[in-house]
This record gives sequence, C-alpha cells and structure tokens, in this order.
Amino acid sequence: MARDTIQECYRRAAEARRTADGASTPSESADFLEIERRWLFLARSYEMSGDEGSDARSGVQAERSAVEDHRRYLVSGHTR
Repeated sequence: MARDTIQECYRRAAEARRTADGASTPSESADFLEIERRWLFLARSYEMSGDEGSDARSGVQAERSAVEDHRRYLVSGHTR
C-alpha cells in the first residue's frame, strides 16, 4: 500500500509541474512549483520512513485537500 501512496505523490508532483509549465503568469507558475515541491517532499518522506500504515494515507489525503483548496483559490483569480 505504501508504494501506491508514494506513486500517487509523484503523480501529483508531475501534474503540478505540467500546470506550472503552462501557467499564464510567473506568480501562478511559482505557486504550482511550490505544490510540486511539497508533493515531492511528501513522497520522499514516505520513502525514507517506510511508513505503510494509515498515517501515510491520511497524510496524502491532507496534502491532496490542501492542493485542491489552493487550485480553487488560483482559479478564482487570486494570486500569491
């Protein structure tokens, strides 16, 4: 299960990078690069800890929620 969680983090990081690459402003790009950095940090943290329990899943769920909130914020026209 931990391997799936880690792969999901890397998938989300790649998605954030693609979004940053297609951003219309430098600020928007920077926001999505920060999201990518956080997903990568989370994935590497799980790899280092070897955490296979529910803590890993709940951590990903919390991070996913934060990313979705941030996306909604950006889509609404706000910048950093």
